[in-house]
Order: sequence, then C-alpha cells, then structure tokens
Amino acid sequence: MDYVPYAVPFFLIAILIELAYGIVKKKNTYRLNDAISSLFMGTLRTANKLIIISLGGYVFYLIETNNSLWRMDASSPLVWIFAFVVYDLVVLLVSQNQS
Repeated sequence: MDYVPYAVPFFLIAILIELAYGIVKKKNTYRLNDAISSLFMGTLRTANKLIIISLGGYVFYLIETNNSLWRMDASSPLVWIFAFVVYDLVVLLVSQNQS
C-alpha cells in the first residue's frame, strides 16, 4: 500500500503548525526548501510507477506493431512452426493448471 497520498495532507498541516508556532514565538525556523524537497521526493516515489506502466505500454505497442499475427505471412514455414510451438505451450500450461 502506498502511504504517500495519505501522508501529504498531514505533512501540509505540520508545515502550517510549524510556521504558525515560529511566528508566535518570533523565532521562525521554517525553511521552504526543506518542505519543497520533501514533497518533491514523495511525488517522485509515486511517479516511478507511472514510468514503469508507460514503459510496459510502449513495449506492448512495439511488439504489437511489428509482430502481430495478422502481419505474419501465412505461407512462411517459420510462422507455422511458431504457431505450433505457441499452441503446444498453451495446451501444456492449461493441462498443468487443470490437474
């Protein structure tokens, strides 16, 4: 479970409390660069999932564009060998899962 989206509101409330406390005590120790860097690191932690999903989508696009079944030449023996091996693999996997 990703806790970053749930932690951001509490983090912002803590920033406001720290800022208010510093103003009341007339000794403000609040630093904006620390808060921005913490928020940015939380955003990067969440954004890496989007990058991985995008990379997977791009790989699927490349495979589908270059190697899809309707683009293969049905008269080629390599296509029929490939189809036989894939079909045999699927039958094997299905029979393994049924027992």
